Amino acid sequence: MKKLTAIVAILAVAVAIQCTLSQTSQMPTGAMYTEWYIATDLGDLPGFERVPMTNMTAYRTYDEQAQMPSDARVLGVSKYYASADMSLDTVIETMRASIVGIAPIEQGNVYTCHTNRLRDSVSIDGNKVNVQIACVAGRIVVGTPMLLGGY
Repeated sequence: MKKLTAIVAILAVAVAIQCTLSQTSQMPTGAMYTEWYIATDLGDLPGFERVPMTNMTAYRTYDEQAQMPSDARVLGVSKYYASADMSLDTVIETMRASIVGIAPIEQGNVYTCHTNRLRDSVSIDGNKVNVQIACVAGRIVVGTPMLLGGY
């Protein structure tokens, strides 16, 4: 139920949340790849793999400097790291985030957090949330304002 609540919260504030490269620059560097979640399908974009999803389109890039077009309605951004290259403590420290919730999942945990370094947030169970971190199966995934794709 909380997962459904989180998805509804994201969709309800999608118009207000515009994740930009400046927000992703608050995340640690060294990601294997980055996925941008876009409200509408922008077709093929140079430097991105297009991944159609049910209610949005994901654009994956291996270039940490890649940017979405300025008119894209960005719903969220996730960076994927190998666990050998990144730790939960490093992510929390780099983003100056505080953990507001922990959800156990198969082979790991999802940490729901808030940081003042990012402008926008959503409200879940009365808490401001703008970062989620999944530590699972040999990788760490950092999403803002929440994890929208798989982990």
